[in-house]
Amino acid sequence: FLRFIYRLGVRPNYITLVSIPCGLLGVVLLFQGDMLSGFLIPLYIVLDVLDGSLARVTGSVSEFGDKLDFLGDRAVASLFLILFYVNGGDALFSITGLILISAVTLEDLGLIKRRTK
Repeated sequence: FLRFIYRLGVRPNYITLVSIPCGLLGVVLLFQGDMLSGFLIPLYIVLDVLDGSLARVTGSVSEFGDKLDFLGDRAVASLFLILFYVNGGDALFSITGLILISAVTLEDLGLIKRRTK
C-alpha cells in the first residue's frame, strides 16, 4: 500500500502537511464540542503514523520531513494544553506540559545542548 501511494506521487511531507491542520482543527473543535473532532483527531493520528512509515519504506526519510513532523506534533500537543487551560483545566498540568514540550522541542532542534558528563 505504501509503495503504491508513493508511486502515485504522494510524498511523506505532503501527508504531514495535511495531518497538521487536521490535528490543529480537531483540537479546536474538540473544545467547542463539535463531533467533527471525533473524525479529525483520529485522522491526524493515522496520517502522523503514515507519513513516517511511508518515508522509511520508500527510503525518502529527510531531515526536513523529520523536523516538520516533530514540530507539527508539538504544535498540536501545545494547542491542546493551551485550550485545556483556557477551558478551565488544571493550570499546573497545562504549564508543566507546555514547559516539557518546549524543552524537548528546543533540545531536538539543537537549541539546548544536553550535558553528558
